[in-house]
Amino acid sequence: MKFVNFCKEKLDESKRLFGTYHYYDKGPDEVMDVKEIVLKLKALPQDQVILGLKGVLKIEHDLDPSRLVSSILGDLDSDPAYDFLFQDPEISEHY
Repeated sequence: MKFVNFCKEKLDESKRLFGTYHYYDKGPDEVMDVKEIVLKLKALPQDQVILGLKGVLKIEHDLDPSRLVSSILGDLDSDPAYDFLFQDPEISEHY
């Protein structure tokens, strides 16, 4: 899925530019453009949004992708169009 690959590339870029420590110390919002990722996610149909986030959670990376999902959910929590995400237990546990 393109969205998952895009997120993996952003994780790679974040690690290369800022290192592992800053990702964990500052959080994804400080070391990557989470807004850009959210915009890509919003362009997907609803069923693909859930699949995309679940795909991100499965990325094998030095940087924990669940922290990225948590940041994405934080950006979406005030948008009622994405309330369905918080109904999915696999996704909502990262909120």
